[in-house]
Amino acid sequence: MKPTVWCRATRWRLTSGSNGKAWALVPATWACGACLSRLRADRFCHWWYHSLQMDKASLIVLVTGVWLLAGCSPPREVTPALTPENAQALLNANDRAMTWIKYAQKQDYSCQWHVELPDQSAHPTEIDVDHIVHCQITKSPRELDASVQFAFDKDQKRWLISAFRS
Repeated sequence: MKPTVWCRATRWRLTSGSNGKAWALVPATWACGACLSRLRADRFCHWWYHSLQMDKASLIVLVTGVWLLAGCSPPREVTPALTPENAQALLNANDRAMTWIKYAQKQDYSCQWHVELPDQSAHPTEIDVDHIVHCQITKSPRELDASVQFAFDKDQKRWLISAFRS
């Protein structure tokens, strides 16, 4: 009885020759590399090896499909920049900030908001700004100073004040 090996992927049968060492593919004249070179003790070839093989046309279709899927997807939402005018408007609308500037102006009438925003080319969602109260007359300007943290709310799509520290 000749030993027989079945290739699970191609459904071809490999049979041994008369000397028991030579293998022949029946009825085809070709054999897959996994079946001939990787025969195991269980006499079955690796089915997963055949499932990973792909011809050039299928590969081109797959790569084109992935490329189109990536190219046609909607762009990532970009956080808009916070302008100094919007920052001042947010400070004027915040009750805690208005209470602090009124207190600072009672101490020194020259105090006013002075907001210098950092670079926003990386589109940050939070911006911390220190030293936002500028006073010209007072001897210790840090005494009346304050800081603020602006945060972008993605649901409302607008900037808000998340923290005000005086």
